[in-house]
Amino acid sequence: MHQAGMQVPVTNGDIAIFDAVYADIGDSQSIERSVSTFSSHMGRVFNILG
Repeated sequence: MHQAGMQVPVTNGDIAIFDAVYADIGDSQSIERSVSTFSSHMGRVFNILG
C-alpha cells in the first residue's frame, strides 16, 4: 500500500523493495523435442536464475 502512495495504518513496519519479479506462467512442453512439463519449467527456472 505504501509503495502505491497510500497511508498504511501501522506503528512499525518494513518495506521490501525488489529489483525484479520473475514468473514462470504456462509451459513449453513439446512432444517433438521430447520436453515434458517438468523439464520445461526447470529450463525456465534455470534461465531465470542465470
